[in-house]
Amino acid sequence: MKDIVSWLEKVERKASDLYREASRRFSQDRPLADFLEQMSAEEDWHRRLIEAAAETVDRHALDEARVLLDAKTRETVEGPFQEAAERLAAGHLTRREMLETIAATEFSEWNDLFLYVMETLKGHSRDFQRAAAEIETHRQEILDFFQDTPGARDSLEKLSSLHPLWQRRILVVEDHPAFARLLQTILAQMGEVVIARDGAEGLEEIRRGFFDVIVSDVEMPVLNGVEMCRRSMAMDPEVRTRFIFYSGTRKRPHLDFFATEQIPHLPKPAPLNRIRQAVSEVFEHSRTAHAPPPA
Repeated sequence: MKDIVSWLEKVERKASDLYREASRRFSQDRPLADFLEQMSAEEDWHRRLIEAAAETVDRHALDEARVLLDAKTRETVEGPFQEAAERLAAGHLTRREMLETIAATEFSEWNDLFLYVMETLKGHSRDFQRAAAEIETHRQEILDFFQDTPGARDSLEKLSSLHPLWQRRILVVEDHPAFARLLQTILAQMGEVVIARDGAEGLEEIRRGFFDVIVSDVEMPVLNGVEMCRRSMAMDPEVRTRFIFYSGTRKRPHLDFFATEQIPHLPKPAPLNRIRQAVSEVFEHSRTAHAPPPA
């Protein structure tokens, strides 16, 4: 495992450097340049994640060898990066060649091994669950870009066949049992839905695992939704970007909290489609921060 983690760290650095330089090379092609700049930032984040993974490997004694790196695998991944970097330095790298490099690397054993490492480690902490969700979003971004880019669609089938690392998870915090089950039903096609009956149960679920979206009532027994959110933010400030409050509250302190923290608030009652839309918007816009998980 240590050899794989060390190699992945090197490859992530190469990918980040290449995408950053290519973004400058194709600065006149704004969609491609922006895509490459985002890819560079994400690969740099993946590198830092792998650095944290190396510490986890040591801490949990996970160095048992289940697979070995071979020269052909290394060449399959590193070769396209090396060739693209050389052509870029010489000023000869074309747009099509850049896209082919992404296809040849992102769809290669590099991706498979990264998924293997994360699949092995993500159960050890909530932070690795969060990382798995981010990596799956990275995969979807590439899929979306290739879908909308002429000349890149041949690679879609290959990308689509990759095993997803993460299934989206939605936490519904609602003390009305029948309504909680309704929310579970209407959101089930969007991801795995977990129900908590009050803020205290919701907080415990948030402590235990990562959720892409948290849909919460406010007025609940034991612990209200606003206090649950505050305590969640004390653990992870970024969690507020994944909250949606669905509540009939009109209390000024609650409304002020929503406004101050910029958390969406859907007043009850709302159309079912509006609830689904709000969840989709959080999926779309509340990206996980690019920071490595705590050691």
